[in-house]
Amino acid sequence: MLVEHFMGQKECDSLEELREVLSERTEKGVNEFIISTHEQFPYMIMSVKEKYACLSYFREEDDPGYSSVNANPVLDADGISIFYTNTDSEEIEVANYSIVKIEDAVSAVEEFFETLQLPKCIEWEEL
Repeated sequence: MLVEHFMGQKECDSLEELREVLSERTEKGVNEFIISTHEQFPYMIMSVKEKYACLSYFREEDDPGYSSVNANPVLDADGISIFYTNTDSEEIEVANYSIVKIEDAVSAVEEFFETLQLPKCIEWEEL
């Protein structure tokens, strides 16, 4: 599994290697991980800020994809939070209801690593 992020990329052949790379953060405490096989699809994106994350999953080309949903929001459900994409200075707004605890996000990425399917351990919204 290939994991690309703000500081580079790493080929992960085990869950241990995957967990190690998913723990990397910039000085700001953020990162964005694109997790894929060497094929274009499927892939996941995990954006991380401190102890929170949001996830996206894309099954195939022209698929609108899925976004993580937290039925029990950890932040104000009606609010938004700032995450980062491409670099740790390019901001994106994320709806708080899409934000999950980092531990839950890592579990979802681990499930994707093993199955290449939409993880069932968290809730999703089809986009």
